[in-house]
Amino acid sequence: MLLYLSGIIVAATKHTQTHAFISMCPDLTTVSDMSVCANEHVPYTLNLKSFKQQDKSMKRVLFLAAIAVTLFSACSKNEKNITDPIAVNGFNINSGDPIDTRFGFRANWNPITEGGTFVVSSVNINDPAFTGKITGVLMEIETFVDGQTYKYMSKEDAAYDKTKHFSVAPTGLDVDFQNGTFVSGTGTQLSELRSGSVTVKKSSDNTYSLKYILDYSDAVITGTFTGPMPEVNK
Repeated sequence: MLLYLSGIIVAATKHTQTHAFISMCPDLTTVSDMSVCANEHVPYTLNLKSFKQQDKSMKRVLFLAAIAVTLFSACSKNEKNITDPIAVNGFNINSGDPIDTRFGFRANWNPITEGGTFVVSSVNINDPAFTGKITGVLMEIETFVDGQTYKYMSKEDAAYDKTKHFSVAPTGLDVDFQNGTFVSGTGTQLSELRSGSVTVKKSSDNTYSLKYILDYSDAVITGTFTGPMPEVNK
């Protein structure tokens, strides 16, 4: 994790230095003509398309750096409890170090459809001492079908079937949790899915097994959970 974090920060620094240099040389052209910085006398050729791509790349690097910083903190707290992401309840980001989510819950539960939000969490939300912050994943399954592998699909798609698809599954790192969901603007959150799958099996009234892969635009989350999932009481 230290190497991963260091690499991201170094990459972000290089991008920042490049942009700082360009901002100091306002006479640089924006297409392909050669121009010389009046102060530094450094030949520089710019291409407008590559400049835009670089700007987009920098934003992505800085976003991943924010994730890495949060992950480093979370992993430091849980590293003694996690050895193998497959053998425990947890998830990883981009095949990185596993994050402990040993607690499972169901929120906003509908007893008729047996649907709602499956929550995997780093902390016990139902504990009276719960402080309001968690690291975890929310998976909204509207209608439960035992053993079903739900595929991601936007609800706006005409083919959307709530017995086969899901559309909401955010991941939160050190976020506030209230009323069965993440509080917007807190912690680091991933929510813009582009693909994914969630398999859910039930072995008793409150015991479930989940296996999920969630592909966001900036990261891929892979995780598993098996254990009791009581309803969230707050």
